[in-house]
Amino acid sequence: MERQVSYSVANFAAKFCNELGTNKTSICSPLSAEILLALLALGCKNETHEELLKALDMTDDKAIRSSYTFLTSTLKSVKGVSLNVANKVYLKKSAELKSGIKKDAKNVFQASLKQLDFNDKEAAVDTINNWVAQKTKNKIKDIVGPDMITDNTRMLLVNAIYFQMPSRMFYDDDDDEFL
Repeated sequence: MERQVSYSVANFAAKFCNELGTNKTSICSPLSAEILLALLALGCKNETHEELLKALDMTDDKAIRSSYTFLTSTLKSVKGVSLNVANKVYLKKSAELKSGIKKDAKNVFQASLKQLDFNDKEAAVDTINNWVAQKTKNKIKDIVGPDMITDNTRMLLVNAIYFQMPSRMFYDDDDDEFL
């Protein structure tokens, strides 16, 4: 299991970074994108489902569930660093998710769900950005803007990763040289 998850995560990260190109500098997390696409795959059918499985290097929904359950528990057990992976599904007030995807969101990705009035863009943006700021100890404050919410918005999948480790972990204790 561990080897398959490591392979899938590394392979997706390589493809993701290649797609970003080299024209500009950016900071992004392939893991964030992969987690959200895996959650999305569990809620899709037909061609979209198959394309997401292919992009994630997963064979089926069972593989997603077992791999990401393992990954989530592994990330929570990392010692010596501060690591918080937070996932949330924001739904338009009138929208409903099927019980299966709700269960997967909660059990596999430890994602919570919240309904929002996307017609009140400013309030929705504030709610989302405040949640992300809280989960990242105010390091990320403006992950979404009002222009990202349209009349067609039914759902927003949000992932925030907060990672902090002591700088001493980068140095060899014997000679203070960067590893």
